[in-house]
Amino acid sequence: MGIFVAFAVIGFGLGTYLYNTDPYYHEIFRFAFEGFFNLAEKGEFSTSSSDILQTMWVWPKDNFGWIIGTGLYENWVYGSDIGYCRLILYSGVVGFSIFALMFVFLAYGFMEKYPEYRLMFLAFGAMTFIIWFKVSTDILMIYTFFLWLTPEEEEYIHAHSIAPIAA
Repeated sequence: MGIFVAFAVIGFGLGTYLYNTDPYYHEIFRFAFEGFFNLAEKGEFSTSSSDILQTMWVWPKDNFGWIIGTGLYENWVYGSDIGYCRLILYSGVVGFSIFALMFVFLAYGFMEKYPEYRLMFLAFGAMTFIIWFKVSTDILMIYTFFLWLTPEEEEYIHAHSIAPIAA
């Protein structure tokens, strides 16, 4: 705990110094913490990207698009960066449901397989659905590392876990 506090104090001090003395870092910090700067200066937590995102809600125009989608995804064809919109426009509600259920299944399966890491896999599952409000990405690559584990590696993980097994 002491090391964390020391690094936090040093990092905060260095960040404050760079923010106040270097125009490059000043701009980087303003961009990275834009929401907090707006909250302190204007009284509202907002960012330019979240304001633009509010204009990007686009949905299918017909029943066919809602059910099975249009199959169009490349080159920002609909002008939306919102994950839910892009996924439904591409594959419809049917395809989106199958895709989303895959992540629910993976999270649940790994929660059962590695009970000592149940909260981590619950967080991965929740992050998937939260991230889709911003962008159509997935965290499948994180799950694939666990799919590659051999039985010996799985046994090692269970034997050397510092996390208590949830009942």
